[in-house]
Amino acid sequence: MKRSIVCWIPSSRTRVTAGLITLLFSAACGGGGTDSGVTAPISGVPVPAIALECSPSSVIAPLGGSITITCTFRRQGASDGNDSFTLQGADYTPGVSLALLGGASGSLTSSSMTVFVAVNIDSTTASGPRNGRIVATFGTRTVSAALSITIIRTQARLRMVYLIPSDRSFDPAVAEAMERAARHLQIWYAQQLGGVTFAIHNPVVDVYRSAKPSSYFAVNAFNGVGEEVFAAFNGKYYDPANIWAVYFDVQNTTSGTGGGAALATLPRADVLGITGHDPQGVPPARWLGGLGHEVGHAFGLPHPPGCDAGQPLPDCSSIMYGGLYNYPNTFIAADQIATLRTSQYFQSLSPTLMNFDANRVTGIYQLPQ
Repeated sequence: MKRSIVCWIPSSRTRVTAGLITLLFSAACGGGGTDSGVTAPISGVPVPAIALECSPSSVIAPLGGSITITCTFRRQGASDGNDSFTLQGADYTPGVSLALLGGASGSLTSSSMTVFVAVNIDSTTASGPRNGRIVATFGTRTVSAALSITIIRTQARLRMVYLIPSDRSFDPAVAEAMERAARHLQIWYAQQLGGVTFAIHNPVVDVYRSAKPSSYFAVNAFNGVGEEVFAAFNGKYYDPANIWAVYFDVQNTTSGTGGGAALATLPRADVLGITGHDPQGVPPARWLGGLGHEVGHAFGLPHPPGCDAGQPLPDCSSIMYGGLYNYPNTFIAADQIATLRTSQYFQSLSPTLMNFDANRVTGIYQLPQ
């Protein structure tokens, strides 16, 4: 996989080696004027060199959508105390933005740290290639890596909707958990299908405040939720342009969790689960598996043959049956992978193929150290 490294180096003759490539400050970093900013050592501690590497470095992103990439910082030498950073895109045309996931700023807490970054594409921009950089700023210093983005038109996207009945209040933790779940699943499906996955809408979560009370949705779970959301966002069953996944904090008197016809509905049990508040202590990963299962039905996937009859078949451990309880340590059955590869809802995108902790519900997305 093609990757790029651009470094910030504090001395005109300091040398950083990346693979077979040796970059000199005067020729590669300072000379171009793109990555610079020398600060004095703190208490006699030398200012360390920091390199930034992003994967993939050439991205296919959906128009009006979002994908996730990873960026790894590598620090040579001890910390000088200037470890906090912000991250953004540079040199892109309007309509393209990059954002550190999980917080406005991060902190370089070890000599090597990988974080997750959103590549967001506005629906009003044009398709085609964009060349720019991803830039991390440490106080007065910057470090950057080249990132090329090819924007493509997609047939359909996953739309995550946070439906709030009139007698409920907005909870930012729910919206954050919904975005984490959508991004985790997009990467997980790409891992299963070799880079083929579904597009996610930008913004990832739409918030809709209904005029109807929770009692309405308690007895009208699947159809009531679907009709309410479709009226608000101009959607429909078997929508060719969108797969709808709707979370709503309502305890249903009928079964409220379900999927099919391009719609997945996820009531209070799922809301509590993805936010880490399951009353039985069931971890969030199981509830991400539940979302993956229900959107699988929304994509048109059934339960594997024989599983509902209790047959102990290998595919009954897939995400479309009992494997949802073991997410992300599960799989998509081979025949269903073939179905998804030809689905209008799936296309060749290029998110990272590394994934973050499915059980983490707050903070910066990053790989375990």
